[in-house]
Amino acid sequence: MVEKKKIIIIEDEIILALELKKYLERIGYIVSSIETNYKDIKNSFKKYLPDLMLLNINLENNKENKNFLEEINKIKKVPFILTSSFTDIKTLKKAVPYNPSAFLVKPVNKEELRINILLAFK
Repeated sequence: MVEKKKIIIIEDEIILALELKKYLERIGYIVSSIETNYKDIKNSFKKYLPDLMLLNINLENNKENKNFLEEINKIKKVPFILTSSFTDIKTLKKAVPYNPSAFLVKPVNKEELRINILLAFK
């Protein structure tokens, strides 16, 4: 039996996060947790050791993103997909240094999410 991949959703829009969780579970992934702030992410990450993170680039103080991702990579290197409601050049330039597997615009198209998750696991 193939082990199901675990995903952590990091999103401050809880309705969107729950919708994504429902979809991801329906297509065969395990959503280990939904986090809305940086305080709780590291503990959840250590507890569940996910295979992928779905991360809102504009969560709280976004300069913490890079530090957070560096800390997480010391525990376990995992691919991550950034999401944002913004498509302006400033947001896109902010995303590039993080080296995400993908950048998806909210509201997230579920088919694009599915495809980009598959590519991230490649």
